Amino acid sequence: MTAQVARWHDLKISFQKRTYLPTGLMSYETNRQSPLRQPLYALNTLFTEEMTILRQLNSSYVDFGEISCIHHAFIHQAIDHPQKLALLLEEQSLSYAETLYYSQHLAANFIGGGVIGHLFERSIEMIIAMMAIWISGGIYMPMSPRDPIVRIKTCIKSTHARLVLVHGYTKHLLSNQSEIIIIDIDKIISCPMMIDENSLTNIRVTPNDISHIVFTSGSTGTPKAVSIAQKFLHLTGIMFKIIQSI
Repeated sequence: MTAQVARWHDLKISFQKRTYLPTGLMSYETNRQSPLRQPLYALNTLFTEEMTILRQLNSSYVDFGEISCIHHAFIHQAIDHPQKLALLLEEQSLSYAETLYYSQHLAANFIGGGVIGHLFERSIEMIIAMMAIWISGGIYMPMSPRDPIVRIKTCIKSTHARLVLVHGYTKHLLSNQSEIIIIDIDKIISCPMMIDENSLTNIRVTPNDISHIVFTSGSTGTPKAVSIAQKFLHLTGIMFKIIQSI
């Protein structure tokens, strides 16, 4: 599109019909008839609907909804969709209801808060143990079974972890550590038991409480602990959903 001014009050517009809609030209004409001495660059050529879309695209506001603890969000999901698939690994799978049951079953064995070590190979038990730590009111501290035993012991000692959860593939790593309380979760989740619901519902965890502790490599070579609050973990999950929807 080109615009040519013949006289100060006369504007000639040349355009390709296949590019511009007639309504768009009406917008130019309407704006041209507003203050006659208005500079051409100041004319608004966008429709109201287009302005609305532009504002929406430029808006940085995001409604995160209610910020809660990650395990509270999982429990609500299990209540709303108990039979939906929650965990899938190779030929193993668990629904939300099953995952919640095993997590609560396990959590009932170490209620009391504090840092709880988590030493697992990639497995469904790894997720159950992680969720159980949060449900029990504890602080999740993941450790890799591929790390040297010296590093694992340093992480446990520096955080004053009151116990460490393991399963069949990792229990041998700490078998000779008598000073560390070890819980093999395979033995617990394989034995059904009645859960005292009051013992779990009375646990109070807020979004500002620490969710988990991770270790950096440290510039000196010594692992350095970094704590992360529950609310930041929940916000990370929300942002991941937003990015996926774009």
